Amino acid sequence: MTHPPLSPVTIGIVYMTSSCPKGAAHTRELLIPGCCSTRELLIPGNYSYQGTAHTRELLIPGSGSYQGAADTRKLQIPGCCSYQGAAHTRELFIPGSCSYQGAAHTRELLIPGSCSYQGAAHTRELFIPGSCSYQGAAHTRELLIPGSCSYQGAVHIRELLIPGSCSYQGAAHTRELFIPGSCSYQGAAHTRELLISGSCLYQGSAHTRELFIPGSCSYQGAADTRKLQIPGCCSYQGAAHTRELFIPGSCSDLGAAHTRELLRLRLMR
Repeated sequence: MTHPPLSPVTIGIVYMTSSCPKGAAHTRELLIPGCCSTRELLIPGNYSYQGTAHTRELLIPGSGSYQGAADTRKLQIPGCCSYQGAAHTRELFIPGSCSYQGAAHTRELLIPGSCSYQGAAHTRELFIPGSCSYQGAAHTRELLIPGSCSYQGAVHIRELLIPGSCSYQGAAHTRELFIPGSCSYQGAAHTRELLISGSCLYQGSAHTRELFIPGSCSYQGAADTRKLQIPGCCSYQGAAHTRELFIPGSCSDLGAAHTRELLRLRLMR
């Protein structure tokens, strides 16, 4: 499908439009108007983007519904049709809207009192304290409250394993799973404070901020987020990145999903 060029938008920074990444997953300010796509990618009235993973404000109220895969908040505003994609985030389904039967969801998807979702990836407030423990795959905080049994699923986040509890041998974890001083986790997807400064570097796949502290080696995995590669680090050859992965002046990333400040280098040139 061919879309007309996006209308220029004043955002305080003007990026060059040449050599724009043609990847898959993007976030805000990755593709500036006239380039590829980010926040303000689809300004009200513009055509909907047919890419893959997008973030907030990709589809502004009044624009067409996005039929891609992974979207974030404000993709579907209250009253919009339900999205049949895959990974969504908060405010995708506002209280009162139909329940989404996809895979990965975030907070406010299932409001307290609503039916429990039997999908895959969920976030906080999916299962409120006192509710039954979910036996699915990806969960977030407050799924397993301190004192409850440890969940043996896959993706968990903070408060799943409280300091002093046994280390979880699953897959994707987030902050406070491994407290400073604990052994390094050899699983898959981790987030901040999993590997504290001075700990061994993790050789898994998906990481987030502060996984690799300034001065540490560059991570050659897959999905990374901010502060993975500090200014001066080598360019990351992975896939999904977020803000501050590539600081102004650093090498340009040749991966797929990038976020703001990835193209700042082009601005400086």
